[in-house]
Amino acid sequence: MKYWWLKRYKGLKIKLIPELIRDVNTYFVLPKNYKDRYDVIKDSDISHLSEEDLRILLAGILNHEKIKNNKVILIIDALLKIPDNSMPETNYTLSEMLEEIGHLKEYDEESKLSTNNIAACYHCLQVFYIDAIKYVNKKGQCLCPFCRRATLYFDNDFVPMDHNFLRLAKLFYENTPLGCNYGNIQKLLRKCVKLKEGNPTSFVQADAAFLSVGKEQFFSLTPDYVQFSLAPLTYKKAITSKEEFQVEYQLNECFSMIEKNLISKVVIDMAFVSSNKSNSFNFSVLLTVLENLGRNPYLKEIVLVAANKRQYQILKNMVKDLLKPCGVH
Repeated sequence: MKYWWLKRYKGLKIKLIPELIRDVNTYFVLPKNYKDRYDVIKDSDISHLSEEDLRILLAGILNHEKIKNNKVILIIDALLKIPDNSMPETNYTLSEMLEEIGHLKEYDEESKLSTNNIAACYHCLQVFYIDAIKYVNKKGQCLCPFCRRATLYFDNDFVPMDHNFLRLAKLFYENTPLGCNYGNIQKLLRKCVKLKEGNPTSFVQADAAFLSVGKEQFFSLTPDYVQFSLAPLTYKKAITSKEEFQVEYQLNECFSMIEKNLISKVVIDMAFVSSNKSNSFNFSVLLTVLENLGRNPYLKEIVLVAANKRQYQILKNMVKDLLKPCGVH
């Protein structure tokens, strides 16, 4: 299923409404005119609505009128039936991704409508069939049907579009909520992110957050620091953007709590992704760290503690690539 993270809300209980609102606002990027659209579709038969309209209806019910619990349950059930269209992970290096991202603005996009089947938006991170594209701006650039921005990438371009690739392109071209551009992100990476190897607890100090590995996800308060337990990620099949998104989702839940508690130092035990042969999980963690540095002004230091020398070298090479000078076209 595409919206796997909604599964926890199946058979929704009223006490979960605040968490659902938070998740909807975080992961459902809606068109600018969604309030007007909501007024048009709010009384429609759910079974005949498009995927986009279902999302708009859910956001509208949660944010703009008295919540009708039964209606929300029906919408969640409909969203859970939408098939997964996650993209497979790319085997390209980070340097190759950055090179391709640096040239995204140079393509003649209008001609690609006849040679591609799928497009993705690196602003709202949606993946969709090109049939959904209805508008082209005066420069001949195709507009995303979800956010109406000229920020599209197509399936026949050089690097296959996985979730991490789109997130990196978003960091590269857009400012973060704090107003940081990619150059600022590179400075924050150099200043605030530390790579270590060894026992993660030896790097934890008072008034810090410790993200460790456990059988399941939970958080607890200790006398000196806040501890989060991250469920280890192991996948035997090929990695897709869905798995990358799960890493991002799990970490962002922790960083949300970290921001609320004004914690400035974070130590992450990277063992929760070290058992995977794929580099995608390590890169997903690094991207989530950069995204949160760009939105949380209280973060001063994030320590990534590698589980072994191989993981340490992988992270070191990724940081080296991300710090290379590159201009935005």
